[in-house]
Amino acid sequence: MLLIFIIVGIVPLSFFIKVFLNTYEEKAINNRILELENRGKVLSNLLIPTGYLTKGQIPEVDSEIAKIAELYQGRILVVNNNLTIIKDTYSLEDGRYLLSPEVIQSFRGVNSRIKDRENQNLKLTYPIIETNSENNSKEIKGVIVMHFSSKDIYSIRSSLEQRAMIFSLTLAVLIIVCAIYFSGKLTKPLTSVVNSIDQFSEGYLEEGFTIKGYNEIEKISDSFNHMITKMKKLESSRQEFVSNVSHELKTPITSIKVLADSLLMQEDTPVELYREFLTDITEEIERENKIITDLLSLVKLDKKAGDMNIVSININE
Repeated sequence: MLLIFIIVGIVPLSFFIKVFLNTYEEKAINNRILELENRGKVLSNLLIPTGYLTKGQIPEVDSEIAKIAELYQGRILVVNNNLTIIKDTYSLEDGRYLLSPEVIQSFRGVNSRIKDRENQNLKLTYPIIETNSENNSKEIKGVIVMHFSSKDIYSIRSSLEQRAMIFSLTLAVLIIVCAIYFSGKLTKPLTSVVNSIDQFSEGYLEEGFTIKGYNEIEKISDSFNHMITKMKKLESSRQEFVSNVSHELKTPITSIKVLADSLLMQEDTPVELYREFLTDITEEIERENKIITDLLSLVKLDKKAGDMNIVSININE
């Protein structure tokens, strides 16, 4: 019962904490990705009208790109349709070509979302789309590549995990204490029943016992008291029976002893008197034998199944 309390209390708690932390992490990462994609959309709408992909070096646009990169503590690259990097917020790759699979897929209209949990960063590509108002056609003019750190999310997750561990350990201790208390309270009536049965088996329980508790325990108590009453009646009957049988068995033996002593005390006893006394002794022996036979018959009657007496007989007779 103690083990069940602990398992039912602690296992679901551990499972809930694990699910909660994973859910938080997934939701926080997805929200961050949505925010970055919205920022990418804003930049895309800003780059096309200003002609940044062909001119480059527009202070207002550069300032907006730098502000977003600083806000999310990351790096932004702007790639034109020639796969040339025209803007790198780290100023490391300006003018170089970017031939990564993610950029090529973005030019084909497929956005990429790479979650690097081990290095705790995110990499996203967002296409820069120009819409032709005359025929409502769309053309991908470039790609925005964003590298951002997700350390803050994992740091919060780690902090939550530590707090959850402290909370779960505290709750686990409380569960164990409560489990010990309630299991002891539940089993205390059963312990009383066992002790009472032990006392009865050793002959120390003259009266019945009453245990207050749950309905099932009270039923056990009542059934046990009923059994004690029946056993007392049976014991009383047994003692009375033994007393009667002892008396019945003792009477013929006493008579035989008296007759034998009488013969031994007399000298030159006539033969007729010997015969008379021996006849009386034989009758007492027969009486004793009859009593013993009756006792054996009672023992046989008490058995649930009788013994089979198999003999050969002549069926014609």
